[in-house]
Amino acid sequence: MIFKKSATHALLNEILGRIARIESTVNFFYDNLEFHGQGLDIFGLSKKLISVRKKREFKKSFELKNPKVTVIIPVSRELDIVKKSIESVATQTYTNFELILVSESPRIDLKKYLDKINDKRISFVLNHQFSSVTGDWAKWASSGGKSRTLGMKYATGEFFTFLDDDDQMLPNKLNDCVNFAKSNKYEVVGHLNGNIVNGKVKPIGINKVGKTRYFLGGGVDYLGLGSNTIFMHKFFLEIAWPLFNYKNLRGNDSVFVRMVFALNPKYGFLPRILTIKN
Repeated sequence: MIFKKSATHALLNEILGRIARIESTVNFFYDNLEFHGQGLDIFGLSKKLISVRKKREFKKSFELKNPKVTVIIPVSRELDIVKKSIESVATQTYTNFELILVSESPRIDLKKYLDKINDKRISFVLNHQFSSVTGDWAKWASSGGKSRTLGMKYATGEFFTFLDDDDQMLPNKLNDCVNFAKSNKYEVVGHLNGNIVNGKVKPIGINKVGKTRYFLGGGVDYLGLGSNTIFMHKFFLEIAWPLFNYKNLRGNDSVFVRMVFALNPKYGFLPRILTIKN
């Protein structure tokens, strides 16, 4: 689903971006007062972002012809489901990527599958930290938050994005996000999520735009944005690490997304469905 490029499109993009930043900033500070009390320097991270922007390495990402992209998938579901997510990345039209799969269990079945397809761009990482925990911590670990964190540690791309292990990327996701980010020098790109209804791909969330309850109570789901639908510059790996790897972090990736917007990055919204949510 692609909206025509026009003055209306540009205005919508700007409005949606502003609303996302405002709501995320409010939610971020509301949800994370306890972090501030325990020594997390939120404002220091913002200052660090400003200094990073001046570095040659930061600017280089936008100048490379085909910058490398890291895709991180936290794995917990059965192989038949996970394979669809992996294949949706492996068959991208944009080929300069690495796919990091992170699991809290050894997953012998998955390793055999990876050996069979023999794609050197795909790697498997065992999340030892949560492989033996039980109770609420186990539920948190399997939700993907800490596995995403570990995946970020191994990322080597100029840009990175996430994917849930039961969702799929459309074939042009990485290509569209890379080109959109490079042509506009966007540090963060957001796009639409979709699902299949009666055999057709329909957008998720866009129909809620304009409804107060959507922006003032929707949490990270403003504009349908979540870990699957944001594409970021690699400097967020370094800047976000103190918060995203924080031991008491309860909101995992949703808090991370809010933090990203609270830092006021140069953000562009790409009104296309680029991932399918199951």
